[in-house]
Amino acid sequence: MINPAAPRAGRASLVFEPGDIVFVCEGFDECAVIDNLTHDWPRRPKVGTRDPQSKAKWEDEIRQLAKQVRMHRIAGIGFVCDAEVSRNKAHKSIKSWYRAGGLTMPPSDLQACKTDVDGHSLTTAYLINPAGAPDGMLEDLFLPQIEQKPIWSCLEQLIDCYESDDPPKEAMSKVIVRTFLAHENAYNTGLHLALRDGSLTVDGQEFNEFRSFVELFSSQA
Repeated sequence: MINPAAPRAGRASLVFEPGDIVFVCEGFDECAVIDNLTHDWPRRPKVGTRDPQSKAKWEDEIRQLAKQVRMHRIAGIGFVCDAEVSRNKAHKSIKSWYRAGGLTMPPSDLQACKTDVDGHSLTTAYLINPAGAPDGMLEDLFLPQIEQKPIWSCLEQLIDCYESDDPPKEAMSKVIVRTFLAHENAYNTGLHLALRDGSLTVDGQEFNEFRSFVELFSSQA
């Protein structure tokens, strides 16, 4: 696991300590949202993702994390990923993560579950965003606030041009969010910076499921 908020994210490994709560995210942007929603916890969780330059599979990452769980007696682990085009496929991935870590999987997302690890009770939960939907992605949640920005009329014209002349290969939600962020800061289109400088927020009701997810662990922070 690496810490995407570190100055050199690709090389910053997370160090786990007794009592830590750990959020394992599919990508940097999910990490940014979790970081933002837990910024006022008295003990900040460790929020990380796989090194994008690594060729290791997610299951290998979780196996390594599981070894550290046993050593350091981590208090809780939350897994986060997008449904993307298939919630069922994402659910299979989450199952493989739990299996690799030797953890008990809750019956559904947004539910906490206990696993006994070497005599220690470990809380786990997962979120496939958006909860309960057959597909979708993190970028969808930011669209309502982007549509309220003064630049939205310009973005609409660009979207219309894309759709009529050259449809993007990526999901349109991703294209919209990255285009908006590039307008704000062409050198950094990551959500960590956007959330830090207030260009975007996680204040809306669209993020209620993320809030419910982190609250499953807040009493242990």
